[in-house]
Amino acid sequence: MGGKFTRSQQGESSDESPCRTPAYGTVQGRKAHDWEVAGEAWPLMWSACISVGKQLGVLAVMMYQIQANDSHFMLGCTSEMEARNILCVWTKTFVRCFPPFAITVSMLLAGRAILFKHVWTRYLRMGVIVDFDNIAAYRDPVLFLTLFAFFNGCAHFILVAVDHLHLLWREGSLAEKQDAYEDMQKAVEGFVIPSLLFLVFFYNEYDVEAHLLPINKYVESDPEEARLVLGHAECIEEYRLHTASHQVWVSPERRVNTVDEGLQLCLARAWKVDREQQDSSPFWQWRLWESFWPSRILCHDQLNVQSPCVAHFRSVWRWYSLATVLVTLAALGYFIVLSTTAFTTVRYGTTWANLAGLLVAVSHAIGVIVLTTKTLKSSHVEKLVDLRAWREELRCW
Repeated sequence: MGGKFTRSQQGESSDESPCRTPAYGTVQGRKAHDWEVAGEAWPLMWSACISVGKQLGVLAVMMYQIQANDSHFMLGCTSEMEARNILCVWTKTFVRCFPPFAITVSMLLAGRAILFKHVWTRYLRMGVIVDFDNIAAYRDPVLFLTLFAFFNGCAHFILVAVDHLHLLWREGSLAEKQDAYEDMQKAVEGFVIPSLLFLVFFYNEYDVEAHLLPINKYVESDPEEARLVLGHAECIEEYRLHTASHQVWVSPERRVNTVDEGLQLCLARAWKVDREQQDSSPFWQWRLWESFWPSRILCHDQLNVQSPCVAHFRSVWRWYSLATVLVTLAALGYFIVLSTTAFTTVRYGTTWANLAGLLVAVSHAIGVIVLTTKTLKSSHVEKLVDLRAWREELRCW
């Protein structure tokens, strides 16, 4: 596939990806590689659906086990010791709240993956490699709170184990000991194992760079092109692009025709960002919603909405945002039901244990609202709220 590398615009060949605009390191008129097609909006959407589907499957099983076997593997919290009752209700409410909260976080993580992979692919076509910031997961408060909820839920089953082990050790009927053993087994199968599987999936998806195109696959797709591109490739740190995306990088009177042109303008700004901004970053970083910065470029007002790639991405982003809002509303409704039940219990028999359960349920409801609102605001969904565009979407479907 020899040929001169140019910045000329894409031809009209039907073999090419409809969103592809050759720039640095691309050959005019050639067929798009598999990795280029995989980095387009709709393939990334389907990939995100598969990833989220795995986590939703695990969490759905967990929620079913919790609802169906509530009385079997969770305590009744009727101890004579008030401190033990507080701990019991506190941890029991975390068990019930963990699955819907985790589902919400999974949806937001999927959106982050769509944006990062899409932008990374488009910059790679230009001969620019984006070096995503390697911020430890424990420095993200969202992941920290997810782990906090998980360990609090596990603490309830430590209480269950203590009670059942006491029953197994003391003298009692064989039937009682068999029931105690089965309840402990249901607790492990219903919460502990699904939670661990979710955390494995979650941590795996959190590291976006682990799912990017391996260098050997890139070279394999076209060795000659890879040699020429990598020989002149530039590397840009993510924090530079993140900072530049906040700036006014397009003049108001100018209409940007393509996504690639917008990314090039942002890249020009990014090279001027001072490295001291990265060195002075705080320990705690809201990485999840801050990493939605590519949407500032992809949803920018100056982009030409008639461009196929702009239209395709905005179509994907509308459907993703709608799915996220629906999942959030479902989780919020679940938390409101829990909060209402806890409030009723407090109203007719106020105890510190009941107040602890109410506090946990209300905190989850507020957390989901804040997390989703901030993330959707960072993703500039409000720019896509267009009834005419939605009618076109539904007509296409």
